[in-house]
Amino acid sequence: MATNTPSPHPSDLPPDVDYAKDPETGRVYYIDHANETNSFIHPRLKEELPPNWECRMEPTTGKIFFVDHANKTTSRSHPRHKDFHRHSDSDVELQSPYNQCLDAEGRHFYTNDETKTTSWLSPVKLAELEATGILDKDTEVYGEDGHAWKSWILEDVAESGLNKGTSYWVNYRDGSVDWQSPEDKRIARQKNMERRAQREATQD
Repeated sequence: MATNTPSPHPSDLPPDVDYAKDPETGRVYYIDHANETNSFIHPRLKEELPPNWECRMEPTTGKIFFVDHANKTTSRSHPRHKDFHRHSDSDVELQSPYNQCLDAEGRHFYTNDETKTTSWLSPVKLAELEATGILDKDTEVYGEDGHAWKSWILEDVAESGLNKGTSYWVNYRDGSVDWQSPEDKRIARQKNMERRAQREATQD
């Protein structure tokens, strides 16, 4: 499986919203024909916000962040993290040239008919995450209990074969997939360090 990252393709747009590219910056922006407004922020990012939250964009970098007016805090992660950061969207129809497929182990992957490439990354989710700036490796993201990885490593479930119903994780920063969750890996590393420390203490 190749892990070529597909170009962001704005999808899941409301009926009266279209998109275009800024000729100077190459950035995608959204045209709301009903309200006769333009915005660089994907409509879905704003529509799914809880009360007292606002979605903004840094003018110099183009990175999106979220403002919690009630608590006077800001975040790179969407406040409805668990609902928003799902890997695959069975109810979202991919736009051409993308298609969703299943590999021999039941995992989702995506094909691009124009570039003849495949990727583990959903073009819809990729566009959403890139808009927040979370995928930039120099962006610091702080998650609950230090679990910042939850912002860009998304859980999915195999749909067929012997692994049907089994969770796997898709890393949107490096394009990889893994049957073991980052949290399980962290626990395994911690146990190995503890065993190593015990052996060294016994030898001393």
